[in-house]
Amino acid sequence: MEGQGIAPLSSFTVLFDSEGAFVHTVELEFVDDLAGGGSLTAWQDGELTFTDSITAGEAAQFVVGSGDVAGSGDWWGELNWCLGQQGVAAWALALLSTLCAAACIVTFGIACAACIAAAIGISEGVIISCIAYANAHA
Repeated sequence: MEGQGIAPLSSFTVLFDSEGAFVHTVELEFVDDLAGGGSLTAWQDGELTFTDSITAGEAAQFVVGSGDVAGSGDWWGELNWCLGQQGVAAWALALLSTLCAAACIVTFGIACAACIAAAIGISEGVIISCIAYANAHA
C-alpha cells in the first residue's frame, strides 16, 4: 500500500483456506505521524474492525524490554524489543500488541505469530523466534 503518510508495514491481504477457497480480506493501514507515534486502522472484508493511535511518549513507555536479562516479567516488552531489532517502529509494535493481544495472551505462540506476521509481513519464523525470546526472558 502506498500513499501520503502510509507506513511500509501497511498491507492488503487475501486469505484462502487449504483448498484455495477465498476466506477473508484484511487491510491494515499504518500511518506514521513523523513524531514517533502513529495510527493503525484495520478492515476485514471491507468492514472497519479496529482503529487506534499512539503518541511517541506512549509508545516509549510500552516498548520497554531488557534485551538481555531473563526474568524481567515484561513479556510484551521483550517481544517488542526483539521485533524492534528487526526494524519495526515502536509505535507500530504498540498498536500491534493491541490488535493481536487476544491471540498472544491466550497462546504465547503460533496464533500470536500468525497475527503479527499477517499484520506486518515479517516471516512467522522471525516472529516465532521473538516469541521464544520473550518467553525465555520475561
